Amino acid sequence: MIPTSITSQENCQRKSHRLTIPIQVIIEEKSYRLNNWSANGFQVENLELELKIDETVDATLVLPTGGASILLNVKASLRNINHKFYGFEITEITERNSRVLRHYASLAIDGNYNHIDDLSSDLFMVDVASPIKEPISLTDKESKKIHRSFLKRVWIYAVFGLLFIGLIFATFLYNYLIVAHSTGLISGNSHNYNAPKDGLVSSIYVKNNQKVSKGELLFEMDSKEEKQLLLNKQHQQQLLQKQLRSAKKLLEHINATIIQKKIQMHSLTNLEKAKILSVKKAAESNYKRAVYLYKRHLITSKQFSEMQSQYLAFKAQYDAIVHHQHTPTKESLLIDQAYTKSQDQKIALQKLIDKIIIDMNLNKDEITSLQKAINASIVLSQEDGLVHNIFHKAHSYVKFSDNVLTLETKQQPYILTKLLSSQIDNIHLGESCLVYSKRLNKFFNAHIVGIGYSITEGSTTNTVEISQNEIPIRIVFDDQSVHFYLNEYLKVYFLNSTEFAKKAFQVLPQNLILL
Repeated sequence: MIPTSITSQENCQRKSHRLTIPIQVIIEEKSYRLNNWSANGFQVENLELELKIDETVDATLVLPTGGASILLNVKASLRNINHKFYGFEITEITERNSRVLRHYASLAIDGNYNHIDDLSSDLFMVDVASPIKEPISLTDKESKKIHRSFLKRVWIYAVFGLLFIGLIFATFLYNYLIVAHSTGLISGNSHNYNAPKDGLVSSIYVKNNQKVSKGELLFEMDSKEEKQLLLNKQHQQQLLQKQLRSAKKLLEHINATIIQKKIQMHSLTNLEKAKILSVKKAAESNYKRAVYLYKRHLITSKQFSEMQSQYLAFKAQYDAIVHHQHTPTKESLLIDQAYTKSQDQKIALQKLIDKIIIDMNLNKDEITSLQKAINASIVLSQEDGLVHNIFHKAHSYVKFSDNVLTLETKQQPYILTKLLSSQIDNIHLGESCLVYSKRLNKFFNAHIVGIGYSITEGSTTNTVEISQNEIPIRIVFDDQSVHFYLNEYLKVYFLNSTEFAKKAFQVLPQNLILL
């Protein structure tokens, strides 16, 4: 992976390219971390010295190279101050130190700044002395000594010449057999366990490099708030159930009252009908007798009219009772009012029951959601594996989907690597590769199964950092039984696919590519 980048800013006073690979600078016995520097200058954050513009100080650049560091003494002048950032220009530097710094910057851009051997050639290069301007007189003894020294040097040069020719041959053979090479990362044999919600990690029950089994408790999120809400909702559900039982019981009582009032109204109506019917019959009998007498001129027309009017009044009163159009009595009016009131109570109570049922269903859904949230707060292992890394401690705050820990699983691993887009033309699916493990000091056969950015989509594993001009490649081992540690780095060699190259590689030792 290449941990550096190179940028160029339009308004920067320092026109050379800037690098973001971190190095150190020592000013006045105080060390500062540089994340923005170049071969001509650097930028210091939060400088603890009081300097003026164009003031010059002694500085020492510390270049990390893996297991060692290179110290370069320079003089730097303060050129600009932007808030907490101080821009320095390197004004005095020896030719050797300048050569080392430029070479280090070049290696950093290529991701090879660990190669201290390359820098050592610049750091320890001997300056050539001035040519001799006066003739030298030698004795015979000195002449023989120089002759022996000359023969010795000739022999050394001959040996180095043969080695150089062999190196050229090996380089040619290597370039013919190997199309490209890169560093790969073991992936695919992992499972990331993320935070199911925002909140605190209440407990972590495993440790790094601990073996775990499927179903074993890994970590638990703080769910005190959900548990308290669950208790409140359960208590509220009990109160709603109690209200529902009381409302239903009261509704049964109101229904019984309505039935009773209906019976009373029916009985009162029948009684009124019976009373009016008897009076109507008497009036009808009198009316028939009056008709008989009037036809025989035994009564006057006035007497006949009175008896007729009395009959018609009783008849109308009876018809009104039958058709419920009569003026109600005080007793019937009270019964009717009580009946209407009971009906209104029944409607209101039925609405209350419906509302209680709706509230109970909503409350039940909330209880179910809270129970699921509480259960989700307890994260269990979905498979057997080994705890590879724990990213958060107990009682630390995490956000939803933050990776809390990664488990190394027993799934078949694969290799993720990358090549520059200019090198990808000779790389094809299915072609063979050689994978070298420095830890095991052994080669493994593999082949390409995926090329392009699509191979990293949806992946839950840590992948190599890919820049815009690089193409990711997925490689699997021919031997499915091999096992490597998660995120272990391996060297990948892409082989030439020609038949001659394959035969030549079978004859030559594989360790040749390590030379």
